[in-house]
Amino acid sequence: VTSTQQMFISCSSLEKVQSEWDMTVCTNTQQMFNNCNSLKGSVLFTNCGNITTMRAMFNGCYSINAVYIDGLSTSLGTNGFYQTFLNCSDLTKAVFTNCNTSNNTSCFQMFSSCFVLEEAPELDTSSVTNMQEMFNRCFKIKTAPLYNTANVTTMRGMFSGCTLLETLPKFDLTSCTSLRSFVQYCESLLTLPLMDTSG
Repeated sequence: VTSTQQMFISCSSLEKVQSEWDMTVCTNTQQMFNNCNSLKGSVLFTNCGNITTMRAMFNGCYSINAVYIDGLSTSLGTNGFYQTFLNCSDLTKAVFTNCNTSNNTSCFQMFSSCFVLEEAPELDTSSVTNMQEMFNRCFKIKTAPLYNTANVTTMRGMFSGCTLLETLPKFDLTSCTSLRSFVQYCESLLTLPLMDTSG
């Protein structure tokens, strides 16, 4: 199977799938589980080196608990993480291992409305230009990794509504032109480092 695009799209009563998927020859997982509202438990994807897009792969999977992804490579295309986990409101973990995501340019709404996500994952974001609403309303996140943001032009609403967020690293904002609502409603934020916003 080289493509699982829309394989289970809008299977709103689907509660369980196999727990481990070998994606050795698969190149496209776009909208694979899009709007599978009842899908529960955890899923592991291995050998993901040929996947070019995970766009909206789990969008609207309100009940999924954990997703583990291993072996993504530079095959991941420019919009690889666009809305990947949008509205996964019960997702506690998204774990990436042995992954090179350096070609991806967009994290737009990647984890938006993941209300119980416990930790922002480490990712290579060296080519990313769009982080708009990446962690919008991720109520449980307390901090974030030092993402490479040298090429990011918009962080609009990136952490908006992260009510438990306490600290952020010193992001490179020299290319960023939009910070509107960047940390809006982050009522637990204790301090922010001095960042260069000359862009």
